[in-house]
Amino acid sequence: MKLTLKELKNGINHFDFKAEGVDLDIKPEEVDFSSEIRMKFSVLKIGNRLNCQGEIKARLKLECGRCLTEYTQPVSSKMDFVLELDDEKIGTDTQDDDYQFISKETITYDLNPRVREALILTLPLKPLCQDNCKGLCQYCGINLNEKSCNCSQEAVDPRWNKLKELLK
Repeated sequence: MKLTLKELKNGINHFDFKAEGVDLDIKPEEVDFSSEIRMKFSVLKIGNRLNCQGEIKARLKLECGRCLTEYTQPVSSKMDFVLELDDEKIGTDTQDDDYQFISKETITYDLNPRVREALILTLPLKPLCQDNCKGLCQYCGINLNEKSCNCSQEAVDPRWNKLKELLK
């Protein structure tokens, strides 16, 4: 996803982008997309300043952290950053990742690193197929969402038996 800066007109410019995970340097073992990544993007150009906003939508194939079932989850993320075309200020530390100085001679701006970062930040820390997922039985490994089992729920680690005797 590249933005051709020379073609931008003063005012609002709208773009629609589509990409695959591999286009963004996201390996399938990191994140598996079940559909293409779509992005609606707008740039408000005022002189040498570009106010950029975008919304990214994708569907991810994830594995539930409890029952190990594969499921699909929609994700969306918003991006908002400013580019300023100013050769003299390139390298200036703005202390803001969302404000960047670039050369006036820059022909294209690659959005891929920003889109990649936004998508990775939307990933759930512990993916769940459903909020009330029961997971797997810790004894027999059966998926408790599909079937129940007769495993003893009171099975105790034998190392705790001495402590249990003290409590009697």
